[in-house]
Amino acid sequence: LAVYDPLFKVPLCFETGSSCDTGNTLIDGVGSFEQNSPNTVDTCNDQSAAVYQQDESVDRIVVKSKDGEIMTAGTTLEIHATVSTAVDVSTRSNPEHSETAHMYYHSESTGSWEWICTKMPSPGVGNVTLSCDFEIPEDNYYTTCGPSCSFQKVRVNYGYGEYAIEA
Repeated sequence: LAVYDPLFKVPLCFETGSSCDTGNTLIDGVGSFEQNSPNTVDTCNDQSAAVYQQDESVDRIVVKSKDGEIMTAGTTLEIHATVSTAVDVSTRSNPEHSETAHMYYHSESTGSWEWICTKMPSPGVGNVTLSCDFEIPEDNYYTTCGPSCSFQKVRVNYGYGEYAIEA
């Protein structure tokens, strides 16, 4: 189970294993309603005007190996993001849009966030778990890129239609 790390300012799983789970409370919420907000390793903060249990939020992230074995280079992972959809979007500028969740991993070899997948749940459906599969790249491990990649990182950017990207 992940715990909050005050040095990196994000939830971390310190033990190597077959999964890492933020649990039901560590990142539940949005903005000032979220423990240790913004729970991000860089400047990708939550929207400050978001309201807990009214607007969209990422409430839990689980990363686990698809085969149940220890996560290592070349392992296929399942990334599960439990999100809360917005209660009502009828007053937003584009009420016909979907909510959009983009999942990324951080490539230590390039220093950038790499897109994994996009999921688009409909607003107003409550809590939904969105899932993608992803293979840990060989160049994202200590033996290849040194001490800077001692932790693997994933990110889920979740918001309303304005966050759509070309995939």
